[in-house]
Amino acid sequence: MLKAIKSSEKYIAIEPASITLLPPLQQPPSADMVQAYSRFYQGLTEYNPNALKENRIDEKGWEYGALKAHYKRLADIRHGRRPDGSLFSAK
Repeated sequence: MLKAIKSSEKYIAIEPASITLLPPLQQPPSADMVQAYSRFYQGLTEYNPNALKENRIDEKGWEYGALKAHYKRLADIRHGRRPDGSLFSAK
C-alpha cells in the first residue's frame, strides 16, 4: 500500500488548447533510397499460380526436385552405402 504524500503545491490543470502534436520524426525516403528499393524489388511479380507450374516451383517457393540429390545421399548413408554405390565395410 502506498501512502499519500502531502504537497503544498496546488494542482493546476493543463489548458487543452495549449496541447499540440509533435512533428513526425520520420523523414520521407531520399531519392537514393527509393532507387535502391526499386532495384531490390525489380523482377518480382505478383503471385501467379500458373507461373508456378511453368517454372516448376511449388507453393513454398522450392523448385521441384531441388533436394532430391540431398535426400538420396541421406538415404545412402542410412543404408550404409557410399556415394559411388559401394557398401561401407562393417567393423
